[in-house]
Amino acid sequence: MNPLDPRVKAALEQEALRRGLRLEKWPRAETAEDCPEHFHSGQIGVWNDETGLDIVACAGTQGGKTTMGAPWLLREIKRTAKYGLETPTRRAAYIYAGPTLELLANQALPEFDRLFVAEWGLGRLYRGNKPVFQFSPEGAKRLCGVDIPISVIFAYATDSGNLESVTALGGVWDESGQQDNKLASYRAYNRRLKAARSMGKKIGVPLGRRLFTTTPYEWGWFKEFVVDPAIAGNDGFSFHNWPSWFNPMVDEEECRRELELGMPVEEWQMMYLGEYTRPRGKIYDCFNRETNTCSRFPIPDDWERSIGVDFGTNNTAAVFLAREESGGHPTGRWIMYRTYHEGGKTIKEHSAAMTDGLRGRPIAAGGSHGEEGTREAYLANGLWIREPYENSVEDQIRLVYTAIKTGRLVIFDDLEKILHEIEMYSRELDDYGNPTDRIRDKSAYHRLDALRYIATVIFQDFGARVEGPGWISRYKPVPLGV
Repeated sequence: MNPLDPRVKAALEQEALRRGLRLEKWPRAETAEDCPEHFHSGQIGVWNDETGLDIVACAGTQGGKTTMGAPWLLREIKRTAKYGLETPTRRAAYIYAGPTLELLANQALPEFDRLFVAEWGLGRLYRGNKPVFQFSPEGAKRLCGVDIPISVIFAYATDSGNLESVTALGGVWDESGQQDNKLASYRAYNRRLKAARSMGKKIGVPLGRRLFTTTPYEWGWFKEFVVDPAIAGNDGFSFHNWPSWFNPMVDEEECRRELELGMPVEEWQMMYLGEYTRPRGKIYDCFNRETNTCSRFPIPDDWERSIGVDFGTNNTAAVFLAREESGGHPTGRWIMYRTYHEGGKTIKEHSAAMTDGLRGRPIAAGGSHGEEGTREAYLANGLWIREPYENSVEDQIRLVYTAIKTGRLVIFDDLEKILHEIEMYSRELDDYGNPTDRIRDKSAYHRLDALRYIATVIFQDFGARVEGPGWISRYKPVPLGV
């Protein structure tokens, strides 16, 4: 057994007892490299993945995802903590993220208590609003063989600020596919790993590795930016998938019984097979990034412009589109090249920001029938915004849907916020899993409201045909349609 200072062991025993835990054993440091005996084949596949920097594990509910996080990170710490001595802070920090603090407290933190405190006696878990596991000097030496401060920072991804101001050598993101996780948090997490990954490239060591574990929940940014690249085998990504019943405690027949009880097939596939399927209720289910987006290019000055505007004191939003031309003639496509979402400004300031850089008078539409006063205020400040030609929300949605499906609406692929909104825009489901007429979180989609308004003006001509490949063929092919 590895020696442990009796005073440290006594303190750890007292901490464990206070948490209702039992100090089971003090294992040798070498066993951190051994795959846990209770792992099933899906978990073993993740454990044996030695090359992926971003390892994505999508599994059915109760498939054993969260239980992998602590032992996987323990091994990463053992392997990589020494490289913290090469950082400016001469510390080794790791991130364990989850959607919310409550979820972390219910799932991840108990696993850390069990493994890092009760089994290994490596240090102390400090709870609170910003939980952190701090290695004791003895624990760091025993696991990693180096005298270096080591910590695991727990961050909830509803707020990207939780993931700032730390240089991390690796980490875990549990339940990373839940809606509460934000794209901004993903970007922030990436930044925290950049230094480690850059160091790893120079010395030929995989540093900055991250394990994503989740059951599929939402057809949103996580699928687009993490799951799809992992399935495709993009550089640095790897993908693992298994159903719930790989866990020997979960019965396959019991899972399949949910289908007999009326669970929609697509929901069952996500919840029990761990496979992404397009769920019910998606409003723009015809949207496809391959066909409805293109790379940014310089918009010619003589192309006609249009602006959709959604009024609001704190959430004024707008979308900006240009009508594509080829050979001096309109192709039938409108290219969305810019969006706007600001609060705390006057109408004069909004009007100036929206028209900045525009030549001529754009076609603009926005607001509901009862917001004529706001339209008049914009007109007084130089922007004529007409009332939408259709005031029915469903008719407006139908116009946008048709424009997307026929390829008449194309969006620059760097406008991530509105692309995410389009993919998340959905209807509430009833108790039987069927879509209702109600839009889920309707007040959150200000850019899409602006798009609905201008669609009533520029997409009214249903019979217009999309002509030729047009300008954007140089950037991404777009299929022809009617």
